[in-house]
Amino acid sequence: MEPAYTDLRILKTRKKIKQAFITLIASRSLETITANDLITTAKISRGAFYRHFKDKEDLILQLQTEALAGVKQILTLLQNSDKQTFFFQLLNYLQHEGYLLSLLISTHGSNETRAQLKYFIQQHAESQIVPYIKTTVTTPIEKHYLIIYYSNAAFGVLEDWVNSGQKETPAEMMLILDKIVPLEFKNQI
Repeated sequence: MEPAYTDLRILKTRKKIKQAFITLIASRSLETITANDLITTAKISRGAFYRHFKDKEDLILQLQTEALAGVKQILTLLQNSDKQTFFFQLLNYLQHEGYLLSLLISTHGSNETRAQLKYFIQQHAESQIVPYIKTTVTTPIEKHYLIIYYSNAAFGVLEDWVNSGQKETPAEMMLILDKIVPLEFKNQI
């Protein structure tokens, strides 16, 4: 979700910077990317970059916020979907519209983005998964670790799929996840 700018020059410059970031992070570690790399790859002036962002960290923060807002939106839309639809649509989103988020959670990406996405998955697990699990968990601390267990498992699968180059299609991953996610989630995700 990009900010609502109307000046086409601003939109064009921001798009160039975002595309430069995507190009660079697809092949390099986030720590090795400099503002100068972004400026050179985007083919813009130094002043143009700094009119839009304070520094590289500001760019990353804005892109991370945009990417996480997109995944939150897709998860909200899929909240009442059956398990297969949920998995397919989420994976399809990450492979296409959410490609930036995929890059940010990859090994080249941002620890902050990974932590934020894990936290969001934990919140989703607490409200959308835990109530449907057949378990003997009774105390708040047991519930906490149950949420951590399921959310880290979900994040781990996404992270591995991204880091291995998304070799499986969203449809193939949906079938795999359908088999490995416990049966009690059949239509509750």
